[in-house]
Parts: sequence; structure tokens; C-alpha cells
Amino acid sequence: MALIGNEWAKIEARLNAGHNLTKMIESADRETLAAIVDRMPTRLIVTSPQPDDAIAEIEGLAVERLASMGDPTALAAVEASSAEQLGDAWAAVLEQAVSQHSVSATTSTLLYNADVEEWRATVGQTPDDDHLLEKAIRDVSANLDFGGSPLLNASGGPDGTR
Repeated sequence: MALIGNEWAKIEARLNAGHNLTKMIESADRETLAAIVDRMPTRLIVTSPQPDDAIAEIEGLAVERLASMGDPTALAAVEASSAEQLGDAWAAVLEQAVSQHSVSATTSTLLYNADVEEWRATVGQTPDDDHLLEKAIRDVSANLDFGGSPLLNASGGPDGTR
């Protein structure tokens, strides 16, 4: 606790001098991260209009920093979070493609942030390549038994006609 107290005093002095917390986290060692994660929530409850969101963001940045330092637990957490984000992004893309026959910029951004390569290969294509998303919808529907799949209907049918 004494170590965290000493580290926190240094961090607080830097914050009061106008240093950027994100930059401090990006270059922090384990002791500095421990102090930030331990003491920053108390400061944020008083200073932030949305302390829960700010605390979650700081904890996420701290986990990412630990992962970049090779911490196995942090690496596993980052991998699990990435997989969950990718699954959520694809669910949103498919739901929108089925219900609206298109994908909004917001939903496209979810996939981009989850996996740039998958975004480029599907949603990120040029307007001339929109048929790739429709083909993906047909492929998914062909492999799943929806009993009159809305996925199949979204693209117009097995031959892709509308």
C-alpha cells in the first residue's frame, strides 16, 4: 500500500501539472498502473460527469498496457474481449443486412474496430462490390436452417435476384 501511495502522489502531481492520463498509462510500469487502477476511481467519482464510463476506459487502457508488456492474464482478457467484439459486430452487421438490406456507417464501424481485415473483405468494399455482402448473407443462410430464412429473403433468393 505504501508503494501505491507513493506512486499515486507522483501521478497526481503529473495530472495536476496537466499531463495526459492516457499517455501516462501507455508508458506506465506495473507499479504505476496499480496506483492508477487503485486510486483513479476515487478522483473520477468527484471530477467526471460519467465516472463509470471513465473508470471502465481507464481499466481497459491499463489491461491493454499490461498485455503489451506480456502479462499472460491481460493477454487472455484482451483476446476474449476482441473475440466478443467481433461476434457482436457481425451480429449487428447481419441483423441490419437482413432487416434493412444495407449496413449503416455506425454498424460498419463496429466491424472495422473489431477486425479491419474482415471489414475490408466484406462491408468495406466499394459500392460496386456490394454483392459480396449479399453473397455472404446467402452463404450464411444456406448453412443454417432458419425455415424460410429472412437471411435468404434479404438477398432476394438463391440466385441473388431482388
